[in-house]
Amino acid sequence: MEDTMTLTDIYAKAPGNYLLRADGGYGKTTQMRDLQKKLWGKACIFHGKRRTIVPIYLPMAEINRIRGHVDKHYLCEVLRGYFNHETGLNAVKEMLKHPDYLFLFLLDGVNEILRDTSPDDRIYSVLADQIGEMMEEYPDTVNFILSTRTGCSVFDSESLEEKFTQLTICGFDRNKLEKFLPTELADDLLENLLKTPMLLYMYRQIRTEQPEKTISQKSDLMQEYVNLDRIWKRGNPFRDGIQDLRRKAIEEVLPLLAFELERMELNRDGRMEGISLKQMLAEIVEPEYIDAFYEVIRMTGLADENLHFCHQIFQEFFAAKGFVICANETKKEQFLIGLNQSLKYKGKKDYDRRTQFLDTAEFLYSIYGKNLADALKQSDVSNYLALAQEFYQELAGVYDDLKVRFVSAQAAWISYDLLLKRTDLSPFERARSLNFLFYSVLNFTGERMDEEELSPLNLLKEADALLEKQAEPEAERELIQFRSLKGKILSNYGAFYTSKYCGKPAYEEALKWHRKALEYREKKDPKSVIESIRTILSDYYHLGRPEKAYLFYLKGLTFLNGHTEIRRGMDLDIDYVERGLGSEIQLYKEHFRNPEKAEPFSARMTDEIDFVYTQATRPNGRKDKNNLRNLKKKLQDLHNWHEEQEASGKFPDFVKEYLEKCSKLV
Repeated sequence: MEDTMTLTDIYAKAPGNYLLRADGGYGKTTQMRDLQKKLWGKACIFHGKRRTIVPIYLPMAEINRIRGHVDKHYLCEVLRGYFNHETGLNAVKEMLKHPDYLFLFLLDGVNEILRDTSPDDRIYSVLADQIGEMMEEYPDTVNFILSTRTGCSVFDSESLEEKFTQLTICGFDRNKLEKFLPTELADDLLENLLKTPMLLYMYRQIRTEQPEKTISQKSDLMQEYVNLDRIWKRGNPFRDGIQDLRRKAIEEVLPLLAFELERMELNRDGRMEGISLKQMLAEIVEPEYIDAFYEVIRMTGLADENLHFCHQIFQEFFAAKGFVICANETKKEQFLIGLNQSLKYKGKKDYDRRTQFLDTAEFLYSIYGKNLADALKQSDVSNYLALAQEFYQELAGVYDDLKVRFVSAQAAWISYDLLLKRTDLSPFERARSLNFLFYSVLNFTGERMDEEELSPLNLLKEADALLEKQAEPEAERELIQFRSLKGKILSNYGAFYTSKYCGKPAYEEALKWHRKALEYREKKDPKSVIESIRTILSDYYHLGRPEKAYLFYLKGLTFLNGHTEIRRGMDLDIDYVERGLGSEIQLYKEHFRNPEKAEPFSARMTDEIDFVYTQATRPNGRKDKNNLRNLKKKLQDLHNWHEEQEASGKFPDFVKEYLEKCSKLV
């Protein structure tokens, strides 16, 4: 999104379907609410006709409270609420066709919808179906604007996202930050924190009242903000008489309310439906104080009568504080089990699920640092060591996938220290954790670099030694897992030698280990053979041996397909084919002056380029922009080289044609 344009400006200028992405606290809700307010009843031109805009704002987090009432007519039922209560559903559907109106559904915070857990709990997929059907049935009179967090998908739908124009709200860079701040930034951690507009606003309010205050962590920033005098004065000029009540509300009651609410969300507690502030207060405070705390909490503006917090980040902050002060060890255990499961890597990155409660995890990490296990032990949580170790491990994994390398490595080494103390794990389970932590520490070289025995390589050696001591399991499922892990460890030795830890990548050493992994997998784990071929292909490419890379590429095609031919429509791994083009381009250039040798490569590449482009732009799927970008880069390089060589003919023209096609999409 351009600096000078708001969502309202963009939609008013060009009505349509938009997907607004940004991190938490970047102003998605503010933009949506502003549009609803300013464009209600305004006229616009859409599809050649003047229409009146009817914005309908729906915060998606509230859907979690009515899961049992969301059906295939939900969005129409919401619109029905704007009319006379006797208006029927069919009448609403007819209204949606009215050519004088443009109904704009503003679905705010799609990432906050709790995911489907069973065939009877399908609001996530039901909503996705409704949006797609309404876009198709009412293309001239219905628009959608969805907001979600960066990195999250839209209802896991391959085709739905392609129907939206994507917008992004960016954070502040250092130069912009310094315009807003009373003093220059000296703390890198603070600078990273204040890129978030909402946190910058809070920080400025704090510094206005307390210029001497020093802050570098998000939890401290939030705490100082809720302690500000302006919060305490809000809604009541005669604050002194209830000051103690307000303090208790902010320091004890709100945290326990948020903790209970988040615990129910993490564990899909059915009590969430129809929940209210008074109902939850009845479980936390004495009966005679319910009404008093009810009024005080509403005065602060931090939560309303339905226990909706003014922003998700406040719920997450107070939930973390509630975890700290909660005296019920069973509830603490339930909360942390649910949080660890939400962060857990389950075979794919799955950002939607794994980042849904990430802010809560961040606040806990900010509060406890490396001392979560000790705190749980003091609270008499029985399996404190396992819960804490898994928390840091899964948090490290999420941060690694989000490319926040420093925090990932930091959390991973804390997890490793706790792993050493656990006695409840089998050798295989311990080796699996060590291999997982390897990924999280591999990409950041600053954390514990002075401790030689704690390099990523030694994590692999520990994991490898544990598997060597253990006999292969007899049960088929366990045997498959064991062999898969062994193959990954052997391959990861190779990954280490191409990482930052080695300074200059040592591809010869990496190749040695990747070949060992291939030999093992060919004997023990055939399903993973292609992964070894892929890495060996890359090693040879970087070693400047394209002929070897090409032979392994063909070997991989034979493994995947039974032959080496490639044609449009084949069920092949698009990533693998795109990667194979690199070595072929090198060999084509090398033999360019010898048509007899060059033409077989140009013929193969013609089929492969067409295959990659077609697969990446298939009509009923999400465009694979990553492979399109990689393909475009290779085509651009090849096109430039053709021009340098003053080459002409069928293949150079083909390359130019597909370069232009890719350039229109990425």
